[in-house]
Amino acid sequence: MWKKGNLSAKRIVAYVVIFLLGFGAGIAGTYFVGYQFFLRPHLWMAAVGESFMANQYAYMQYREASYAEAVKAMEAYLAYFDRIKPSPRSGWSPGQDPWLDSRGIRFDKMLVWARLALLHERNNNIEAGNRAWTQAEALAAEIKWKDPSSDHLRSVIERSDQQWNKGMDKNKK
Repeated sequence: MWKKGNLSAKRIVAYVVIFLLGFGAGIAGTYFVGYQFFLRPHLWMAAVGESFMANQYAYMQYREASYAEAVKAMEAYLAYFDRIKPSPRSGWSPGQDPWLDSRGIRFDKMLVWARLALLHERNNNIEAGNRAWTQAEALAAEIKWKDPSSDHLRSVIERSDQQWNKGMDKNKK
C-alpha cells in the first residue's frame, strides 16, 4: 500500500493524526480550564447560596411559622445535611458543603435537632421532643462536647435565640 512514491501520503496521514491529537488535547484543555476557572466558581457560589438559603429558611420557619410548617422546614434542613458530603480540607467539588467539614455538619445537625426538640416540646409533642433530644445528644457526644446533655443544649439554643431577639429589637428602632 505504501510505496516509495507515496511518501507524501504518509506525511498527510501523520499530519492528520497530529492535528487530531492536538485538536483533542485542545478541546480537553478548554474544558478543563473552563471548568476550573469559570464553571467551578459558579457552582461553588450556587452551593453557598443553597447552604445559606436552607439554613435561613429553616430558622425563619422555626421562629415564625406554624408548628407543622416549622417541623417540615427543619426536617428538610436535616435532609439537606444528609444529602451533602463534608467539605475537604482543600479543594471543593459539587455535592460537598462549601464551608463545613464532617464535624461542622454534625454540629449544625445537633443545633437543628435541639431546636426541633424545643419546637416539639412547645407544641406538647413530648414523644417527638424526646426523640429529637436523643439525636441532638448523640451528635453532641460525637463532636466531643464536654456536656452533651439536653439541659446544656437547651441553654445554648435559648441563649442563641435571645441574642438573635436582641439583634432584631435593635433593628426595629
